[in-house]
Amino acid sequence: MGHDPVDSGELVDGDELGLMILEPASAAGLAMATRLRRRLEDLPIICTSIRPPSAATETLRPAAYLLKPFRLAELENALRAALAF
Repeated sequence: MGHDPVDSGELVDGDELGLMILEPASAAGLAMATRLRRRLEDLPIICTSIRPPSAATETLRPAAYLLKPFRLAELENALRAALAF
C-alpha cells in the first residue's frame, strides 16, 4: 500500500509513527503498545490475533481488531480506516 513498515528494533527516538500493528499475544508487543499509547494518545493501533480481545487490548482502544485468519483486504480496509483520522 506504499507504507514503510519498521520493526520495533528499528525505531529511533524522534521517529514519527503513523500506526502500530500489534499481535497482543506477544507480551513484549503488548507492553510496547501500552507505553506508546501513554505517549501517543492518538496513535492508531490495529490488533491482529488468534485470541479474542481482552481487557488489556481494550485499554489500548484499537482502531481495529482482526481475528486470524483474516483476508488481506480486511487488513487493507483496517489500515485505510485507521489512517483516515
